[in-house]
Amino acid sequence: MNRAEPRPQMMSALTVAGDSVRNAAGDAVGRIEDLVIDMATGRVNYAVLSFGGFLGVGGRLFAVPWEALERDDDSQAFILDIEKAALPDGPVGETEYLSV
Repeated sequence: MNRAEPRPQMMSALTVAGDSVRNAAGDAVGRIEDLVIDMATGRVNYAVLSFGGFLGVGGRLFAVPWEALERDDDSQAFILDIEKAALPDGPVGETEYLSV
């Protein structure tokens, strides 16, 4: 009998860092660079994503609410319901917070 492995209930930040993020259409949206943790509750509030750039240089950073990401176990990527055109553009600066 071939049993599917149970979905993990917890993952380390190091496991999530570097994971791909795609939109529902399958377009690459970015990569998870970091997690923002609420020190009062200990919960992850945001995932910091990188987008654009070349070989990790010159890309933009933006934070999305953790709840906006859905894990796709088949592709081991996260899905974010956003169009690529909705991502911020312009000069690279501090991390931007998106409301999705």
